[in-house]
Formats: sequence, C-alpha cells, structure tokens
Amino acid sequence: MAQALLGLSTINHRPWFLAILSFLRILDKPNPKEVLVLLLLSTSWILLNQLPWFTSGKALRQAIFDLGTPLEKLLLDAQINEQLVSISLKNDKVYIGFVIEAQLSFRPYSNQEGYITILPIISGYREAETKKFTITTRYYEVIYNDDLLQSSAVKKKDFHSTIPEREVITLSKFDYDVFQTFKISTES
Repeated sequence: MAQALLGLSTINHRPWFLAILSFLRILDKPNPKEVLVLLLLSTSWILLNQLPWFTSGKALRQAIFDLGTPLEKLLLDAQINEQLVSISLKNDKVYIGFVIEAQLSFRPYSNQEGYITILPIISGYREAETKKFTITTRYYEVIYNDDLLQSSAVKKKDFHSTIPEREVITLSKFDYDVFQTFKISTES
C-alpha cells in the first residue's frame, strides 16, 4: 500500500536486476573479453576527464558559441581573445576593460540578476547633450605599474568592477587605436 502511494510500484526494476545478474555472471565465470570491457567502461570517465579537449569549460564555451545570444558570444569572444570591451551605462558612465566574468539573466528559468565583471582599463562619462566620451580615470596607470602593486596591498583583482546587466545600454569591443583615429577625425 505504501509503495503504491509513493509511486514505487510503477518502477520497472527488471532491467537493473538483469544488469546485476549479468555482472555477477561475469564475476562467477570470468571471460577475459567481458572483464576487459567491464573495466574499460567503468574507468573510461576517469580518462575522459583528463583530456584537455573534454572539459566542462570547453563544452560550455562551445554551447555558448552554438546556442548563445549575440551578447553572450561577444563577451565570450572578448574574454577568450583578451580583447577590450566598451560598456555604456544608463547613467552615462563608460567603462573600457577586459571581461573577467559574465552571468546574464535573460533566460526564462533564471531568476538571478545578470552582471558583467570587468577589469577596467579606462573609465569616463558621456556628456548629456553631445554624448561625447570624456576619460576621467586611467586604471592602467596603476594596474600595470608593477612597482606600485608590489609595494602595496592592492592587487589587480581589487580593481574588478561588477556591473548589473540592467544598467547596460550598449556593449561592444573596443580598440584604442581605432578610438584615437575617430577622436582625431572628429576634432579636425
């Protein structure tokens, strides 16, 4: 009665029972081929986990490239290739930096708020009227100053900035040389 209430009576245990009987038969009258197959199958997961192309991180990256949104693909590509991104926020703040981590919240099953963590290299703001970008902070002057970092308790990771996804207006890759070219052409 209790099994029926719990739904246990509907489970078919026969395939598992037959598999256990087959296993016991192998142990009782060992056939070298069957034993070898059993050992290979029971230990292959250990070997597969050691292969560099069979990691969960690589599988996740491939899934994002195959099934991800353009934003996910851009963030992952920038992270893998160590390219700068430019992130414009609703409050006209602009960050330019390297992607450290991103957790986006657009999925229907996700109730977590999305965020993007970067190592900022430059930050600034866009003027309200013209939207011209003005640099205010040059993080790279400290982040890449090894003497300063070694002589203080501050580490590069202390500069990581986490930005809520809901605050992002635009996100794109950033190239400083191209930025300088545009800046020079608009000033003349």
